[in-house]
Amino acid sequence: MQIKPLFDRVLLKSIEEESKTQIYVPKDSRDKSLVMEIVATGNEVKSIKKGDKAIIAKYAGTKIDEYWIIRECEILGVAQ
Repeated sequence: MQIKPLFDRVLLKSIEEESKTQIYVPKDSRDKSLVMEIVATGNEVKSIKKGDKAIIAKYAGTKIDEYWIIRECEILGVAQ
């Protein structure tokens, strides 16, 4: 399925972090990363671009499969 965000929406994908522990922790019980990669942007998004790393609030946006769609104004910052 292809998802194209509209207007001021941004399509994000979670960045998998490496686990450095030897203890098994189920994937569902881990905290979700608040830093996500921008996959696509709507035509009204001006301050960020595809490939940037966005910092978002924990409960921002709508989840669809492995992606999140949020408004540009819900992005707290860009990680470098």
